[in-house]
Amino acid sequence: MKLKTLLQNNINNMDKIKTSMLMNHYSDENDLEYEKTWSQYYDVITYLLEEEPVAQDNPVSILVQKYFTNEENEYDWYPDVVGWDGEQTWGIELVDWHEWLDMDIDQDSYDDFNEIDIITNILWEMTFFGFSNEKVIEKINYFSNIMDNIKNETS
Repeated sequence: MKLKTLLQNNINNMDKIKTSMLMNHYSDENDLEYEKTWSQYYDVITYLLEEEPVAQDNPVSILVQKYFTNEENEYDWYPDVVGWDGEQTWGIELVDWHEWLDMDIDQDSYDDFNEIDIITNILWEMTFFGFSNEKVIEKINYFSNIMDNIKNETS
C-alpha cells in the first residue's frame, strides 16, 4: 500500500493518530508544546492528503522497524523508519514529501506496528528537518551545495 493510500484510509482516525504520536514520541500529554506540535502534524497530514504523489528515480519502500539498542534487552528499542530497496536500508529524511507519498509501505512494517503507529512514525521521520516540504527542500539544496563544493575542491 502506498503512503498516500494509507493516509487516505485513516483520515477518520485523527484522534488515534494524535494519541499514538503522544505515546510514542512525547512524554507529557499536558505539555502545551505538544498541542502546538500536534497542530503542525495535523497541517502536515492535511497537506499530504491534498498533494499528488511523484514517482521516485530510485524506488524504495518505507520500512518501519524496531531498532534494538541493546540486543540483550527486548524492550530496549525505538522505531526506525528507513527506505528499503530489497538489499539495504537508506535514510529518507531528505526526500521530497511528494516522493514519500508514492512509496509503498514495506509489508514487514506490519510485523511490529499497526497502521496508526506506522503513520505516526513516518510523520516523525518526515518532519525531522521541519514541518513543511519547503524546509525539507531547503535542506536538500543546502547539503547538495556542500557536496558540490567538496567535489569542486577535490577536483
